[in-house]
Amino acid sequence: MSNILLAGDSWGIGVFAGVGENYGPTGQGIQSNLEAQGHSVINISKAGISNENIINNISENLQMVDHVIFLQTDIFRNNSYHGVKGIEPSWRWLREEFISELLNFSSLHDYIDNYFELLYTKLDSIAKLRNQKILCIGGWSDIHPCINKFDNLEVLIPSATQLLIPEVKEQVYISDGEYFIQLNDNVKFMNKFDYEIKKISVNSLYKSEKSCKKWNDVHPDIYGYTRIVDSILLYLAKKY
Repeated sequence: MSNILLAGDSWGIGVFAGVGENYGPTGQGIQSNLEAQGHSVINISKAGISNENIINNISENLQMVDHVIFLQTDIFRNNSYHGVKGIEPSWRWLREEFISELLNFSSLHDYIDNYFELLYTKLDSIAKLRNQKILCIGGWSDIHPCINKFDNLEVLIPSATQLLIPEVKEQVYISDGEYFIQLNDNVKFMNKFDYEIKKISVNSLYKSEKSCKKWNDVHPDIYGYTRIVDSILLYLAKKY
């Protein structure tokens, strides 16, 4: 059996349940399902983490690991922080400097394309040094098609949401809903990207609504995680 490094955000932690102060992980998820099949899992997933920090954590935890699973998350997180908003004690805000940086792009799609080129280049370089592919799963953010240019990145599931909820058809890379409220209040941003951001926000909201309706949460239930793990096990079976 394999030693597996699981690196993601709260989707890597697993099923969440409960209400209010009692809301939290149940201990079920990718890790528990893989361990039930005899694999050893080092889970470095952390709630709210960015893709950039996930990759940094991967690079620091590669000792004695046979396989690395990268569970992709929201692409704006590295440029956000938590702060107060009204009665909300923890609201995810975008840095104002980042919003200004976005205005340098001709379109949000150009920014997204550029973001993933840089992200996958860094992830691919880690895999190249190990001489072993990193296994990639689209979790809170879908995998971008440009990943196919990188020989050391193996896509197991382009979009776990689309796999588990077939009525969700559109790719979603920005999933944290707070951003859209903040961006809608920025006049310069909306003057330039009004049509694009509204379309992105509609697709993101639709995904979130369908997820909550199916799982009563934004994280998959144990049946969803079981299907995700089935894809991982299929890959491992082919390797061995």
